[in-house]
Amino acid sequence: MLILVHPIIAALVVVITFGTAVLGWRYRLTRTPGAKRRHVRAGKGMLGLLAVLWALGLISVALANRPGAPPGGSGHFWVGTALLVSYGLSAVLMLRWRQQRWVRRFHITANTLLLALVLYQIPLGVNRLYKFGIIGPVPQDQATRSLLMIKFGLESPAATAADRTYTWATPADGESISGEWRQDGDSIVQANCGCSGNVIWDTLTIGNRFPLLVFRTPVFENLDYRAMFRIESGQVDQYAGLAFRMVNERNYYIVRASASEQSVTLARFNNGSRQILAAFPASVRAGQWQTLQVNIRGAVVQIMLDGQLLGQISDDGWQTGRIGLGTKADSIARFRMISAVRR
Repeated sequence: MLILVHPIIAALVVVITFGTAVLGWRYRLTRTPGAKRRHVRAGKGMLGLLAVLWALGLISVALANRPGAPPGGSGHFWVGTALLVSYGLSAVLMLRWRQQRWVRRFHITANTLLLALVLYQIPLGVNRLYKFGIIGPVPQDQATRSLLMIKFGLESPAATAADRTYTWATPADGESISGEWRQDGDSIVQANCGCSGNVIWDTLTIGNRFPLLVFRTPVFENLDYRAMFRIESGQVDQYAGLAFRMVNERNYYIVRASASEQSVTLARFNNGSRQILAAFPASVRAGQWQTLQVNIRGAVVQIMLDGQLLGQISDDGWQTGRIGLGTKADSIARFRMISAVRR
């Protein structure tokens, strides 16, 4: 029950905060009689409520004891902490040195800018309401999830794969999410480096570029997925990868072989944010055909290169999804003999 009180007080704090700002600017611009006194009174009330709100949020999260949501472990908490400290510092300066012109100017400028942080805190707060099940169901459309920065509760699609081996040979078998995927002989090639030729500039601008080709059907749960790949070039990175359990273009897993790093990595993209789950040293050679394979059973992902087991890792994320191909940054890579079988 305590956790329900927090959003109610939070809404009140937002209203009082903007009301306090209006009173402050009204006094600043018009010197309306009584505006200064009301501004000071409202500011004290707002700061007191903000302190209560901060403590209440910390206590309620601790009492809820929700897995994956520790006290002080969210952006909502840290933004709230920043607001409490910043408004508190501004108030202390005004109480002690309000006769100083720079203090008054700092107070006005800082508190006005902090209103943007208050607005930013609103979607973070709604995020927490979904996280703790106060409101629901969790949105599934990508626009809402991005707006509220939701990285949980995404439902996996129903598996549709039949008990047979599936093969793909052309880009027409899939949908290009990014990059330029072409047919070249018996292989599919990601042919657009997206680069300028300046390594420093490209590292800054396309270092987190992730071209994707998603095969339309079917949706797999457990499977063995393999393809031959050949990395042609890349100055920023030299990557070729197999994407799987793709819920959408911003939520999926991918195993990438890197000739530039001499490793094979498993990464999870959650709402477009990449997290490296594992990295295994491997001999990845640019300009040569090699075979990359992933075997997925439940939460366990087993990774193989040229028939040799590199390692395995467990991650209890999405259980189903489509599969595809991926590269990174300015990598030019080609793929052939792409196949998957349901297990």
